[in-house]
Amino acid sequence: LLACMNILCTGSGVLASALAMDKIASKRIFESQGIATPKWQIYQAGDQVQIELPLVVKPANEGSSVGVSVVFEEAELAPALELAGKFHGSVLIEEYIAGKEIFVGVLEDKAIGTIEVRPAKGFYDYEAKYLRNDTQYLIPAPISDEIRETCEELGLAAHLALGCQTYSRVDIRVRESGEAFVLEVNTLPGMTGSSLMPKLAKQAGISYAQLCERILLDAR
Repeated sequence: LLACMNILCTGSGVLASALAMDKIASKRIFESQGIATPKWQIYQAGDQVQIELPLVVKPANEGSSVGVSVVFEEAELAPALELAGKFHGSVLIEEYIAGKEIFVGVLEDKAIGTIEVRPAKGFYDYEAKYLRNDTQYLIPAPISDEIRETCEELGLAAHLALGCQTYSRVDIRVRESGEAFVLEVNTLPGMTGSSLMPKLAKQAGISYAQLCERILLDAR
């Protein structure tokens, strides 16, 4: 609406925002650009699941890890599919990448750092993000310089591939072998006291106030 009215607004434009929110569209673009992402399939009722366990089931058009399940056993699959199916859009089944959860911050088309998140249990889901106080945030991520460079390159590549602007946070999984895979790009990363983007900015020597100002000054 703001774009139609020629009113400046912060962050990515309409197309990039829509592509990033649609995990299926994002996957197709990542693959077309040679950006590593976990194997995946769209699931509809009655389809055969083609991804081997363990796997991840998620709504294709939700944020904040809403409706996401990690399935390790066959008995967990049907409830996970039912849960994801309650939300808007298609259901996405994705290969589970065992390893570290690494997040890359991008600001003004530059990667500004990495952070590893270690939830007390499971993965970095809605509960770990918003309801628990025992999630560990390791800044910078305790990974080798080579893997850090790989993650930052992947994060920036994903940001640019979707046409994102100003700032974003890219979610990446890294195997013990060092292989890194982009999960998704967040075009409106959280800006609360416990959010990752301000932590990543601080790591790069950018205060919260400076981060807000730079985002505002890049409004378009």
